[in-house]
Amino acid sequence: MSEAQPILALMAPIAWLTGSTIAAYNSYIILSLALNGWFARRLLIGQDFAAWIAAMGGCGMLLLPVVHWQLGVSQLVPVWGIIWGWDVLLRWAKPTPTIPISESIAAPEMTRTYTHRATLREGLELSGAWIATFAMSVHHGLFASVIYALALMVLVSLHFRDLNILKRIVSAHLIAAILVGLVIGPMLWRHHRVSKENGFEREASLVEQLSVWPSQYLTTYGHSISNWIVGNGWETQTGWTIGAGLFTTVLATIGLIAGLFTPAHRRMALVLFAVSFVSFLFSMGNHLSLGGWSAWDSLVNYVPGFSQVRSAYRFIYFLQIAILLSAAMGVQWLCQGKTHWRRGIAILAAILCTIDPWPCQVRLGTTPNTGEARSGWIEVLRKEPAGGVVVLPLLDGGNVHDYEIVTEWMLVGLDTGKPFVNGYSGFFPKPQLELAKRIYSSGLNRGSVEELSRLGVRYIVVSPFNLLKIELGQSGLEIIESSQDNWHVLRIPEPIKETE
Repeated sequence: MSEAQPILALMAPIAWLTGSTIAAYNSYIILSLALNGWFARRLLIGQDFAAWIAAMGGCGMLLLPVVHWQLGVSQLVPVWGIIWGWDVLLRWAKPTPTIPISESIAAPEMTRTYTHRATLREGLELSGAWIATFAMSVHHGLFASVIYALALMVLVSLHFRDLNILKRIVSAHLIAAILVGLVIGPMLWRHHRVSKENGFEREASLVEQLSVWPSQYLTTYGHSISNWIVGNGWETQTGWTIGAGLFTTVLATIGLIAGLFTPAHRRMALVLFAVSFVSFLFSMGNHLSLGGWSAWDSLVNYVPGFSQVRSAYRFIYFLQIAILLSAAMGVQWLCQGKTHWRRGIAILAAILCTIDPWPCQVRLGTTPNTGEARSGWIEVLRKEPAGGVVVLPLLDGGNVHDYEIVTEWMLVGLDTGKPFVNGYSGFFPKPQLELAKRIYSSGLNRGSVEELSRLGVRYIVVSPFNLLKIELGQSGLEIIESSQDNWHVLRIPEPIKETE
């Protein structure tokens, strides 16, 4: 319930061939970064940017500071689905439909056929973009929906009198709504239902901790020239460095202003400005309040799903994407004219924007030492009949480091071929937290074993880190294996009926 990420199934063949989930993980990270750059280049080519500017824009997107800052959060690394959706939307922002003149003059019927094919292609591409975005990260998908809706409203208002474009927009979105609803709808509905059943909402104080202060945009993650110019004194107590880079931001500002005076990119500039402005406001979460009105509270009250969101700052992904695309407009403007010095300045500016937020390091996954976590209990359980497994202690809260051992148990637990009750997530159902507290306070007695049995647990693995009291006689547990290194494997003989 933290992130379903069904798209990770595509990495399964790598895990099968190599026998390593780490190889599959690293392949996913590298492929995601490459696709981020490729889709950015594709978008800029589609907007008639010079090929070298599009290539530099793709490199900049591959090195997007916020992605490398959060590289350990695998579901947030791929932003290519978002860029793909923007690519389709910005095609409608072009001044005229891209219909070949020869076909238009030769036969109106051919023109209509071309338009229908273009609309179908746009609808299918939009479907693919949204399915991919939600399949990679429901969190990104939720945020992207708000930003995309805003961009679409701006675009429709600009095309208000162009009925042909409006028909294409409406038709493409109808196709996308049907396909996305069929593929992603069931997953989103389950998220909504389970969250509602558990009364899952984020506290305002937690959202406030994970909201941005404007000063944090002045420094950039990585070995950034911007940090040397601005100085580290601008960093707040959180130490967040979430800027897009000083050179990139300045060039993006130039690009937006120049785009407003360039007919070919005027609509694109307006859309990117709206996206940048609103993403900036929303990233401040409940830090921002104007006369008692809060933009974040409006999202929580009126957009389903936002009451479960804790990380308002992640709107910076959309802001940085928009800034990078706007910077490409700045480079394009610098290239205009016949003078060679302007082209030289444009090339230098593009290089500076690309290397300014150079990441500190690319932290790919390393194979964990799971020897202690394994210790023979995998082989024991592999021979046992079907049934769920739980490893104790069952943690009831804490920070990321507390759950590192749990993720190791999850990893080696795959080899048992049995369902695993333990987990690490951004969402923990209340019954699990309450059960963990009861086991911690009272140990493994008949009542707690009954609860585990109702959850489908048949086997209990007691780790050396466990300090709980275990009442074998009263609980009815059987010892399958008891190793010298204090690992114990217990079995619940049969579903235990509740005591009267």
